[in-house]
Amino acid sequence: MADEKEKPKWQRYLSERNLGKRLLIGFAILMTLAVFIHFKEVRIEMLELDSYAKNYIVAQVDFSFPDDEGTVILKQESARDIGPIYRIDQGMLDKRRYQFENFLIHDQRWRNLLPNATFEELYQGADDVKDLLQSLRFSDNRTLHRLQSLDLLTPEYYPLPSSFDGQNAVFPDGFWEVIQKRLFKKNHQSANITYILSYFQQTDWVLDKDISDQRNLRREVEATVPERFSQIKAGNRIVDQGEKVSQRHVAMLQAMKKAMTENQKIWDPLPLLSSLIFATIITLIGGYYFRNSHKELFYSAHKLLLFATIIILTLVIAKGAEFFLLRNTGGLLEVVRYPLFVPFAAILLCVLLNAEIALFSTCFLAVILGLSLAVDHTRFIAINLITGVVAILASRNLRKRKEVFVVCGKVWLTCIPIFFVYNFSQDVFWNLYTIS
Repeated sequence: MADEKEKPKWQRYLSERNLGKRLLIGFAILMTLAVFIHFKEVRIEMLELDSYAKNYIVAQVDFSFPDDEGTVILKQESARDIGPIYRIDQGMLDKRRYQFENFLIHDQRWRNLLPNATFEELYQGADDVKDLLQSLRFSDNRTLHRLQSLDLLTPEYYPLPSSFDGQNAVFPDGFWEVIQKRLFKKNHQSANITYILSYFQQTDWVLDKDISDQRNLRREVEATVPERFSQIKAGNRIVDQGEKVSQRHVAMLQAMKKAMTENQKIWDPLPLLSSLIFATIITLIGGYYFRNSHKELFYSAHKLLLFATIIILTLVIAKGAEFFLLRNTGGLLEVVRYPLFVPFAAILLCVLLNAEIALFSTCFLAVILGLSLAVDHTRFIAINLITGVVAILASRNLRKRKEVFVVCGKVWLTCIPIFFVYNFSQDVFWNLYTIS
């Protein structure tokens, strides 16, 4: 007793009737409700690829989507900017190189013209000229300009000579001057290179198409094309009724869902405060009701914990099922249009606590789930409220575990006339999902 008096007043107050534990349980319920209410999924009918749309879908917000078809067209047009790529015929280069070697052997005048040159130096210089000419590529000005704009132009690319007739070409003097400067950088003697190039310059060159290089360049150009985004205005029709669903339609729906999710602004202060206030109101109403009508629950930490566990478990299952259904593209959402979560909680609350608590919780859960989940709110609330009440009525005298299946059967039978009511309101008598 003396120890109790030594405790601070606030500790004695919290320990009285387990007030601290009950407040902690209430806070857990409040935060779970706030999170459940705040983080809402956006419901958009996701169509299966290559299926036929049953209804038309209209854009609900302005959005842009990655237009794969438009991107492909842009890539194709960009690739067309790359014209034919030519190279000097390999056989002609080898022939000219062989002719130059014979020229050095049979015509010794080069020894007088180049007193400091050796046969080995000229032989090696001719190989370097051949290798350099072999690495060169030629194309039209449009192609070279396009490559330059994309930083893909390398020193090996040159404009086609104006004398090119589709097969043969005579390279102008300016071209050979550029080649000469490039060879000078390899520490060749200028006189030797000038002499070698003068021999190679005295002929018409055959140019062949380099299909492989052209294909590679086109691939590189296509890779630089950015993904195209097309704009869709709110109110524009995305899919017509009976239209075959393409990859473009799927991309549009995904982009619209992303835009709608971003418009929720879930991390802004006011939306956060709104969800917290709404959850607080619900928690306070529930606490006031239990304090006045069910004191045995309100003042018992164990019963309150059991109640909180059932409520939180129901909310978690509902949110998990919603997440799974909205991301399923196999048409499961069409089958499970109005998932039943409230009867699950109603049966547990009725059996473990009492029918009045179960009925009160059923009403609140039906409203909270209906307003927070991505469903047809009115019909979802109606069917969950009705089936929840039926589950309570059927569970009042539940004594055996096997009788749970009987209760579930009664709940399922109750759904059938409700589904017929929903169908009749849409001028539909029967469909495959009526008893699914």
